[in-house]
Amino acid sequence: MKKRLFIILAVLLASSLILPGQASDFVLGIFGNANMDDAIDENDIDYLTGVIDGKNGQTKLSDANYDGKIDEADKLQIEKIILDKAQTLTIVDAVHRNITLKVPARDVICLNIQSAEAMRSLQAKDRIVGITKYIQTDEFFPDFSNVDIVGGKAFQTPDFEQIIKIGPDVVFTAAWSGPQLETINKLEPSGISVIHFDFLDPSTYIDEITKLGYILGCRSRADDHISFYRGVMDMIAKRVDSIQDQNRPKVYYEANKYQACAGGTPWSNQIEIAGGNNIFGTDRGSYPHVDPEEVLIQDPDIIIQLNMSWTGYNRSDASELEAIRDEILSRPELQQVSAIKNGRVYVIGGNYIPGSPRHFVSVAYMAKWFYRERFKDLNVTSIHQEYVTRFQELNFDLSKKGVFTYPPGELN
Repeated sequence: MKKRLFIILAVLLASSLILPGQASDFVLGIFGNANMDDAIDENDIDYLTGVIDGKNGQTKLSDANYDGKIDEADKLQIEKIILDKAQTLTIVDAVHRNITLKVPARDVICLNIQSAEAMRSLQAKDRIVGITKYIQTDEFFPDFSNVDIVGGKAFQTPDFEQIIKIGPDVVFTAAWSGPQLETINKLEPSGISVIHFDFLDPSTYIDEITKLGYILGCRSRADDHISFYRGVMDMIAKRVDSIQDQNRPKVYYEANKYQACAGGTPWSNQIEIAGGNNIFGTDRGSYPHVDPEEVLIQDPDIIIQLNMSWTGYNRSDASELEAIRDEILSRPELQQVSAIKNGRVYVIGGNYIPGSPRHFVSVAYMAKWFYRERFKDLNVTSIHQEYVTRFQELNFDLSKKGVFTYPPGELN
């Protein structure tokens, strides 16, 4: 389990599409978003009118009905999307596939654990008709015990025969290892749409949740969740925005012993939002094995290790996480590193907090670790609890049970 490392294929639509110049956080990857901003609205109809009249440049997403031509029918499709009356939708998923599907999707199978969590955030868990055994046995999903099993631990090797027998509208799978070609080739001939979403990277999360809202016909619920998510992430980003680069802590983030989380990974993106500088941030999109001498030369102010086998919700004992921290602190080759000398070494337990829709909790943890005084009023447990109760509808009381980091003392 500890060797399962996520390699993220970030959705960077803006780098490959013609942009008319609107400023937005992301480009919503749905055909009909003609002006290439973060929403489908009346502005897209206006922009498309300009395209038809020859006044505006055609964008990749102008062809709202995805029929290969730009005309009045596309304006009608945009109107239907705005009014929630569209019967089909063409979206761009996280591996850059254009997928046309019937909406709203009623029956859904989730192969990756993150998609099941995201659907529950949108109060759509009742539409999930199949999951992997890995999801069913995770302590975060006690309410999925009666859902049909369509695979074991690996989302890459589902039971295709069982999925076809169930006949869902959509199968969600992960994007981090690239297009799941066997899943596509086995299922799409049967009329089942295969969509890749990760739901774990701050750089793509809002885009994916927004698209999920359109796919499920749960746009208001998606907006509600995004508002909560942005409330946490924007607050943190705003507080650290004015900090000069040279005053930001240097952070060494380990996936395993001397296996760094490099730039472009979700973990590196989380460090940046929390106001830190990843010492291996120039190595893009990988998890390189690094020499201890490199760590010594970089002299990080903070060291974080991710314990990918830890979940935490049914835990009261942090001794396993404490032992990991003690091992780092006792490494003889790192004794002159600032993080070791100052005791600023932290372990975050549970891949499916930083590696899930809950990654905003991980960012909040790091903000507390990086800037103790600046975030002394930030109650991470309260934020975490609100998400678990309000969006996941779970009866977990995190004030009584739950261990997610070590040391835990600075989180409240």
